[in-house]
Amino acid sequence: MENTFTNEIISFLYDENINELQKANFEVDMKNDFLLEEEYRLLKKTRNTIPKVSFKPSKITIQNILAHSRQTNPITNEQ
Repeated sequence: MENTFTNEIISFLYDENINELQKANFEVDMKNDFLLEEEYRLLKKTRNTIPKVSFKPSKITIQNILAHSRQTNPITNEQ
C-alpha cells in the first residue's frame, strides 16, 4: 500500500499519467493530509537535488542497434 501511495506522489510530482481532475483531487488531499504533504515536499526536494543529466548513445551504438533490428524478424500481429 505504501509503495502505491509513493507511486501516486511521484506521478503527481513528475506530472505523469495524471489528468486534471486527479491533480485537483491530489492537491485537496495534500491540504487535508499533513503526512501526504510532507512526503510530497520531501520527494520534491530530493528530485531537485538529483543532477540533470541526459545520455546520448554514440553513433556506433545506434548503428549497431539498427543493424541488429534489420537482421531480426519483425514482430507481427498475426492471430
